[in-house]
Amino acid sequence: MSILTATLAERLIAKRYEKQGYVVTLEPPPSSIPFSLAGYTPDILATKGDEHILIEVKSPNARLNRDIYLSVDREVQQHPGWRFELVTVTGDELREPTVSDADRPTIGNIRQRLQVLKSLFNAPDVSGILLPQLWVAFVAALRLLADSEGISSEGLTDLSLLNKVYSQGITSIDEDATARRLLSLRNIAVHSLNPDITMEDCEELYQITHAVLERLQKSHT
Repeated sequence: MSILTATLAERLIAKRYEKQGYVVTLEPPPSSIPFSLAGYTPDILATKGDEHILIEVKSPNARLNRDIYLSVDREVQQHPGWRFELVTVTGDELREPTVSDADRPTIGNIRQRLQVLKSLFNAPDVSGILLPQLWVAFVAALRLLADSEGISSEGLTDLSLLNKVYSQGITSIDEDATARRLLSLRNIAVHSLNPDITMEDCEELYQITHAVLERLQKSHT
């Protein structure tokens, strides 16, 4: 499976688990897994309540390293609430679009979402809940900005999107560093009951999302 096909496959499987009510993290950082996998990184971490699934996505013709997967499976089975799944994606599934034009948000949609989230800033103890929602708005805006610059964001994970817009000069060094730090906080927020996230972090994410929308607005005028 090519890098592009692998990315599309991972997003397809991620969407499937999200529809089942799981919180999904693509390319989960080691800090999100409370035990060692000896250097192995799963494609997806899906979480729902006390259930945690580490997922490896493969195409039907991909060569499998069974020893690695068996070793990972044995380790995961030792931890209650965790399991390992090897998921195969067919060629027919990959030919289906992962995001339709109807699903793609507009600048107006994102602005409305930001307004709703901003109205919650004065509520107590909401930073850990707000930040992941703000991150969704930021990524949606960044995808629109990339597309407006002629750079396809189709099938890219959040981290891959950050890499691409930085490498193409859309974001600066400082903007890239800020986005990566906030992505790390987002990952912590969705995997912790008491994340160490402040309203200042939420405000910063709100502001950089607003800045992306302003750039988009100017490019459309």
